[in-house]
Amino acid sequence: MLVFNLGFQYLGLRESFATCVATNHTVHSLNRELGFKQTGIVSAGRIIGGKPVDMVQFVLHADDWFRCCERLVPLAEFAAVQIRQWEKRFLNTSCHCIPRDWFRRHPQ
Repeated sequence: MLVFNLGFQYLGLRESFATCVATNHTVHSLNRELGFKQTGIVSAGRIIGGKPVDMVQFVLHADDWFRCCERLVPLAEFAAVQIRQWEKRFLNTSCHCIPRDWFRRHPQ
């Protein structure tokens, strides 16, 4: 959300483009939830694993983003709470893979 807000609100972008593999329906759904609209399919648009695959193209217009953004804010706030809870648990464990003060030394 942050990247789209920066692009559309502060940089004045009018549209953003996305492309994904035609069989990746999870990403198609995510793109649509973010306000992207499908604009086309490029047959054999990429070679993956030595085989041609179709690619689906999407576009997100600034006006569509601002309409979808309001609906997504509660989800982003929920995710922020989940991340804070994870950080709290992580900092209170004995895991030594990341120093305990890493989050304090690297504020958001």
